Amino acid sequence: MSQSRTSSLTMFSRPAWLAWGLLATAAASAASDPYKTPASSVGAIALANDTVMAVSDGGDTKRFYTIDVPEGVGSLTVSVTGGSGDADMWMAAAGKPVSKMHYDCYTGAEGNNDVCTFYNPKPGRYTAMLSSIYIGGYTDAQLLASYTLGTQQGPKAIKLASGVPTQVSGAAGSSVLYKVSVPKGISHLVVSNAGGSGDVSLSMKYQQEPSPDSNGCGVSCDQGFPKVGTWYVKVTGNTDFQNVALTAQLSTPSPLTDLGNGVPLTGLSGSWGDSDMHYYKIDVPEGAGKLTVATTGSTSADLLMYVSRGEVPSWWQYDCSSDVFGNGANETCVFPTPKAGTYYIGLRSFDSYSDVALTATYELGGGGYTGAACPAGTTQHVGTLYRGQAARFKFDSAGGKVGAKMTVQTDFVHDEIYPLDFDLYLEQKVADGQWKVIGSSTSVTTDGTVTTKTAPAGMLRWTVTALDGSGDFRLCTAGE
Repeated sequence: MSQSRTSSLTMFSRPAWLAWGLLATAAASAASDPYKTPASSVGAIALANDTVMAVSDGGDTKRFYTIDVPEGVGSLTVSVTGGSGDADMWMAAAGKPVSKMHYDCYTGAEGNNDVCTFYNPKPGRYTAMLSSIYIGGYTDAQLLASYTLGTQQGPKAIKLASGVPTQVSGAAGSSVLYKVSVPKGISHLVVSNAGGSGDVSLSMKYQQEPSPDSNGCGVSCDQGFPKVGTWYVKVTGNTDFQNVALTAQLSTPSPLTDLGNGVPLTGLSGSWGDSDMHYYKIDVPEGAGKLTVATTGSTSADLLMYVSRGEVPSWWQYDCSSDVFGNGANETCVFPTPKAGTYYIGLRSFDSYSDVALTATYELGGGGYTGAACPAGTTQHVGTLYRGQAARFKFDSAGGKVGAKMTVQTDFVHDEIYPLDFDLYLEQKVADGQWKVIGSSTSVTTDGTVTTKTAPAGMLRWTVTALDGSGDFRLCTAGE
């Protein structure tokens, strides 16, 4: 499925500029000063340790905040409380980009009652994103980031031994926290519940207390090739529950099979009732073009596929999934501009299947924007961004009218899982050497426009960010 989306930002303009008919006569040129940094750093507000900041927003705008965590911190807690309305919070760990689809902690509690905690966090910059689907947004909420020094052992939890059922009971809305120690050489961790009375849900996370909102996995948490260390499992009662048997299983049921670029791995099969994931991987080099992972076969069994970069996927945590109902064994995941690294693939089915082929193919030589050039009299910047990256283009402004229009090309599958969200900003360099956002188009829809009357003189820059998804962009600017 090939799709193209356009986001336009026309600033300091009159209506005729929208048609790009009355622009300055500067010749088109290549990008002059692009560089890539985390997309979620654009316009981010720095938080100080243990210092409350009042935050408000009238809609679903994405607001970013950062906290720098030094060496030797035992725990980091970021919370949103008080005020009115309803703010939701997404957080990413040190140095990682954050979005509504990719995060290390998400909390969407009703009202402003959101908390993310990281135990023994790695040093670096942690990013929080606030947004709201509540009509009217949120007003005068209290945002607080607080860390303490000294190693901590993590949250208090009951130890689970592999293969030994543990009985658990509780009231509706209550939670009980458990932990599983995973040694070296384990390729499969499964935690499941059975029996008893009532209805419970499980959530699981490595080295951190899981959140039912962001780490939920239903009645069974299944992780292939789990990292060595402590995994935490939370049992949450949807109703009152009694004598539910919770069991953790550590095993080595399947290998991790290497794939060659464009070389089909044929003859794959699975038995009825075998819901275990089977795992594969492919190394994608720097500068590669579109990566396509696909299964094919004539079997009528409904195959499920999950793909993640940098870590083994589970059925509940992944970068891309393909589960087209009624499509048999024919599943596809596409990464338009894959970042270099190892991509892990998991396959599972609840039916017997045979003679399935798995192929992972990346294009050599990379891609690039292939659409029409910018109109005459504008400056053209083109580039490719992967999720979490940003490209910036600086210019000296004498003051007056400037404008920009961005078009993004991408070729992707299952956009409800791997969406496209490119944003465009105009920033001004201010006295302290920092950059201040003075205009933006941050909607995921095809068009977004911001208009003011006068551009300030001095150093300005256009910033294109890929908050989610990846693709090739063209930026047409005027007034530089």
